Amino acid sequence: MVTIRGARQDQVASFSGHSMRVGAAQDLLKRGFDTAAIMRAGGWKSVNVLARYLEKAEHNIWA
Repeated sequence: MVTIRGARQDQVASFSGHSMRVGAAQDLLKRGFDTAAIMRAGGWKSVNVLARYLEKAEHNIWA
């Protein structure tokens, strides 16, 4: 079980392994990494799959 200090149980329950993967991809995008670098870091082979991870990013290059 993962506990997060200061978070409500319902908030913690909404996280998954993908939450961390999405967050990491979005953080790399915000820090200025290009799509090729993000794909290498996350192991994505398809830009279409990466686009799904980044579609709700604050800095969405596909919007």
